Amino acid sequence: MGWGFGWRSWCFGYKLVVNILGAVFKVESVKENSEQKEDGFYYPFKESFRLTHIYEFFLRMIYNDLKVQTIPRIGYELKMVGKPYFSETSSKVPQNISVLAPNLGGVPQNEIQFYVDLAKKEYFFDKDRNVIFKS
Repeated sequence: MGWGFGWRSWCFGYKLVVNILGAVFKVESVKENSEQKEDGFYYPFKESFRLTHIYEFFLRMIYNDLKVQTIPRIGYELKMVGKPYFSETSSKVPQNISVLAPNLGGVPQNEIQFYVDLAKKEYFFDKDRNVIFKS
């Protein structure tokens, strides 16, 4: 499916329902769309994105016409119902993230919205421009 109006509308409307878990893609294609750091590793996710790095990654890959397929998992929930903490290394965002204390990984609602909007603006750029949230 190309980057037509319908596909773009779907991606922008569903925000954080995409996930890298279960994705199938060609490694070489991902390398071509990643930053290679001095350590020799490839980094497909923009490091300055706090919550929406996977969302931005998929928008960028679709925009760059990379074919991505996901294998759905029965009963899989991207958002977990209530969790006492959140780690940015987790692939699941708990529903109560905006009410968790900052030391437990909580993120204020205005910051969450900032990163969702940022992903919609930054996927055009191949390199991380390191845009920072300012409260």
